[in-house]
Formats: sequence, structure tokens, C-alpha cells
Amino acid sequence: MSLSAALELEAMTQALLMTGQDYAEFHAAFTAGREPNWQGR
Repeated sequence: MSLSAALELEAMTQALLMTGQDYAEFHAAFTAGREPNWQGR
């Protein structure tokens, strides 16, 4: 895989992961200064 293809795949993967509930939980926990409660979603 070329570098440009790998970077494009990584960007698409991050964008997809940012739509999950665990990503929202990460931000809530980080802001509140607590450990996240992961749900696997």
C-alpha cells in the first residue's frame, strides 16, 4: 500500500470512528476528568 493510500484509509477510518458512542464518551470523560465508561459502540 502506498503512503498516500494508507493516509487516506487512516483518515476515513478516523472519520468513521468519530461517529460512535464511545467517541462521545471519550470527550465527556476527558472534559469531566474521569475514566471513560466504554460500551463497545
